[in-house]
Amino acid sequence: MNQPVKTTPTEAPRQLHRPDIDLLESEHEITVIADLPGVRSQDIQIDYREGALSIQATASKRLPENAKLRHRESLRGDYYREFRIGNAIDADGIQAEYNSGVLTLHLPKTPSHRPRQIPVQITNN
Repeated sequence: MNQPVKTTPTEAPRQLHRPDIDLLESEHEITVIADLPGVRSQDIQIDYREGALSIQATASKRLPENAKLRHRESLRGDYYREFRIGNAIDADGIQAEYNSGVLTLHLPKTPSHRPRQIPVQITNN
């Protein structure tokens, strides 16, 4: 999904990239791991509303102003990813960590949506 992002007239169009993610689920939480190379933590925006999670980030420039690019293989541009997680998440408990280009989100499940065992009572008939 490489689409140009709208920019101001003085800026060149930037590409929009879909970050690769891993989605893990345990009894108590859903964990999202997203690869965001070239992004500073202050350039990441995470939103969760109405069961949808969105991740938006801007990769910073890697070249000094006076450098001339000879060859590029790295991604440049913005990242965006949105997907449905559902309403079983405790929005106030969401935590985010960012280290070495990897964003990790911890989305705790609400207690009513956690699996539980139902004890069977023995009755005398």
